[in-house]
Amino acid sequence: MLPPSAGAATARPRTAMDPTSIDDLPIDLQGTARRVAAVLAPEFVGVVGLATVERLVVESFAEVLPGFDVHSLSTQVETTARSLLQAVSAARPVAPTPRVIFLCVQNAGRSQMAAAWADQMSGGLVDAESAGSSPADGVHPNVVAAMAEVGIDLSGAVSTPWNDELLESADVVVTMGCGDACPVLPCVRYLDWDVADPFGADVDTVRAIRDDLRDRVGALLDELAEPRN
Repeated sequence: MLPPSAGAATARPRTAMDPTSIDDLPIDLQGTARRVAAVLAPEFVGVVGLATVERLVVESFAEVLPGFDVHSLSTQVETTARSLLQAVSAARPVAPTPRVIFLCVQNAGRSQMAAAWADQMSGGLVDAESAGSSPADGVHPNVVAAMAEVGIDLSGAVSTPWNDELLESADVVVTMGCGDACPVLPCVRYLDWDVADPFGADVDTVRAIRDDLRDRVGALLDELAEPRN
């Protein structure tokens, strides 16, 4: 059970009676807990999942409530939870390179081109992969031809399905045209790019899509290269 709202704040061992999720908190505290979790979750994208954020927010209530000021409860919980999350983050290994996953429907056009651009333009400083919600038998011939014009060989590329393990490993997931079929996992950063589908398009149209993706990928790489606060 949560401690009463009186007395000095002291750390104490957890027991089987302690709440472990927001739904376990008293109803009048649940709204505050969800607001704090919503503030903190984006700060730790790619490091911990939403479930971990919420669990540490709940644990923070147990630390704060013994002597809380009703006017600053949310701030106190946020500060305590952030400290716990920073400690968890510091204890986890940092990935040597950012990981970006590009998703579309068939993994035969847009996502393949975007991942190939990321590989080429980053010089190996970004780990880029692609996948599809309903993979085709291979990359569209017009896509292979258009990318060959800029020195990128997709002739041996294979269309593959996405899975949760792949997406959970990502710093950023970029979706293109897969709508509700594209998965959304908590605490993974998502971007949705409105890019035309090259399937069945003539080579001139595919060239325009190729160049659009080059510009979008370049902007994303510039963003990923910026120091994180």
